[in-house]
Amino acid sequence: MTAEPARELSLIEMAVALLRHGRVLILTPFIVVGIAITLLVIRGSRFSADSAFRPQVSETSANRFAGLAAQLGVTVPGTSIGDPVKFYAEVAKSRDVLREVALTEYRFASAAGGEDSVRGNLLALFRIRGKTQEDAMRRVLNRLAKQVDVTTNRDAGLVRVRVVTPWSELSVLINRRILGLIDTANLVRRQSQAGAERRFIETRLTAAQAELESAERDQERFLAQNRQYQSSPQLLLEFNRLQRRVDLRQQVYATLAQGYEQARIDEVRDTPQLTIIDRPEGSARPVGSLVADAAMWLLIGGVLGVMLALAQEFLARQRAQDPAGYEELRELAARQLTPSRRVKRS
Repeated sequence: MTAEPARELSLIEMAVALLRHGRVLILTPFIVVGIAITLLVIRGSRFSADSAFRPQVSETSANRFAGLAAQLGVTVPGTSIGDPVKFYAEVAKSRDVLREVALTEYRFASAAGGEDSVRGNLLALFRIRGKTQEDAMRRVLNRLAKQVDVTTNRDAGLVRVRVVTPWSELSVLINRRILGLIDTANLVRRQSQAGAERRFIETRLTAAQAELESAERDQERFLAQNRQYQSSPQLLLEFNRLQRRVDLRQQVYATLAQGYEQARIDEVRDTPQLTIIDRPEGSARPVGSLVADAAMWLLIGGVLGVMLALAQEFLARQRAQDPAGYEELRELAARQLTPSRRVKRS
């Protein structure tokens, strides 16, 4: 006898099924909430600290350098960092920055207003161990990458940094440390670029000075040999040609000298290039709420309870309509869930 195919449940039959499996429907949400609250309590409280900054990337020096090099017939690639907002967002979550953050020694109060202090780097504070030092560092970097969130607002030109840790003061310290490392990276980049510009101009300045002196000597020899050149059209034309050469060399030398002095200033300039819009100090606050989390997990547990109740009803109907198929399904499920006891032959 061929088993009849399972019929879809109507809304009334679904309601009856849910009432029939009311124990599953009621217990499942509370079990899920209990497990979730237990895990949240074990994990402990978390606090976030937020900051926002606007990069003031001035490409005047880079554009001046590229323009000067182009005038001298030299192409200089890579003088721009592209989108500064995206650039600094990537810097904030780069491995080098996170590594420095992880290795920094922090000291802070264990509780707000408390006298007991906690001290150590993130490897010690997060109690992260590894088979090797590099393995431990990889683990702390992976955890730190999840706790540091960087977002951008390109319309406003802002980069926002959020840090979440089990301690409110530590979140503030890490956030402040990230801002400091970004500013340092920006300073090193600008000084390195200015140093390359200075070395390039210095070489060209020496050559330009030699060319200017050579042009002036040629003009001096011409004047010594032709004191009355004004009366000769040919000599006057030659003098004007030499004068234009001297003027051009003087202009190139003056431009290079000005660029050289500016590059020397930029190379030692240490003024900050980040405008801090929101500082991390005073921004620490708890992440999430136990009541809100419990309500969310209660809702998830309710959905899961409905699904389990309907699944039980479906299996019960399948068993009544097709006993053979149901038994085959049970055997297959038991075979997949039971670990194999076969002994491997050597």
